[in-house]
Amino acid sequence: MSDDPRDRSHRGRELISYPDAVRRLLDAAAPLDGEPEEVRLEQACGRVLAQEVAMDRAEPPVRRSAMDGFAVRCADGPSRRQVRGVVYAGTAEAPAVSAGVSRCGAGRARLAGAPSPCGAG
Repeated sequence: MSDDPRDRSHRGRELISYPDAVRRLLDAAAPLDGEPEEVRLEQACGRVLAQEVAMDRAEPPVRRSAMDGFAVRCADGPSRRQVRGVVYAGTAEAPAVSAGVSRCGAGRARLAGAPSPCGAG
């Protein structure tokens, strides 16, 4: 913790140092006892997993945009583009970049988490 008095409390509550917080957490933690058991998902609330869970397929099953940006057809080459729609996160399927576009040089805005339109670079 710094020597700055403003770092000693937050909203009227005394702050503790990181090492003290870790010590308190480890002191309060206890190992789990008992054997692992299988329960239905509806009964799993409040329980702890006995082993890691891994997916057997990609989830979501489509390419997703990692950040906000624009999807354009690479085949159109470098040129000015006209935005012809937006693809939002949560959209089940992405339209092709050229879907509903009558000419080359158009693209779609896409938001983080949105499916990447077919043909987009």
